[in-house]
Amino acid sequence: DSLGNIVVAGTSVNNTWPDNKHFWHKIGKNGDILVTRTFSDSNSASDVTEIAIDSSDNIYAALGNARFVKWDSSYNIVYSKQNTWSNSNQNYGDSGVGGGSLTLSGNTLTYYSIGSNRRAMQVDASTGETTSATTASAGNTLFGVGGFGKTSQGNFLCGYVQGPSTNNANYWMVATTSLTQQFCFYSVSTESICRGIDYINGNYYIVGLRQTDNSFAGDALIYKIGSYSNSGNQGILSWSKRIRNAQNTSNGSYQSQFYDVAGDSEGNIYTVGHSRNP
Repeated sequence: DSLGNIVVAGTSVNNTWPDNKHFWHKIGKNGDILVTRTFSDSNSASDVTEIAIDSSDNIYAALGNARFVKWDSSYNIVYSKQNTWSNSNQNYGDSGVGGGSLTLSGNTLTYYSIGSNRRAMQVDASTGETTSATTASAGNTLFGVGGFGKTSQGNFLCGYVQGPSTNNANYWMVATTSLTQQFCFYSVSTESICRGIDYINGNYYIVGLRQTDNSFAGDALIYKIGSYSNSGNQGILSWSKRIRNAQNTSNGSYQSQFYDVAGDSEGNIYTVGHSRNP
């Protein structure tokens, strides 16, 4: 905001699916939570996908079902509006706008979605009303951040890239903090994200989640990168290891993923992550 505080937003699923509880925190420079606001969406299992702040410290949140919420600088809700197609008055729905990015320019909010049902929307920031909407991808390429790595070779962002031509498929991406591409690996699924990177004994190691075949959910993966050059080489893969949940036998269930990686002076590699029960 105008004072340099950080605003973060997210979603917490309660026990009455599909009603999701959403929140945002305003965090001061010393890490203290200064303000918290919670709100609900009783119509769908949508997520807070992006937020924006204007010069007057009004806060905007985009939810996955084409709902936009605005708070004024006193943290009161100005509007909470779910938009509809103008020609049919039909809600966009979850599949309509999935996850995406929200930007603010002047009095216009622009929302780009990703996934198999892409939308590009423009919304009047004063009213929350849609001024234009299309099913086209609008040429948007989105970079989703999944983690960070502070290494001896520099600082990196880990995540995924989804371009307009890939539709529903992501690329694992590691970039510098200036968004210069370092490593990129293609995946055939949106269930794909790079979470962490470290430089250990002369090699990069990257970890995350990837769907490695079309029959199963995503698996935790670690890659050892053999070499890299700024001439465009995306990195030569030395080896990879996959950790699969024993009951990962169908698409979308029992996935595993790694969140970070580290090494010791003896050359051992350590990863940390999770795999849901059983």
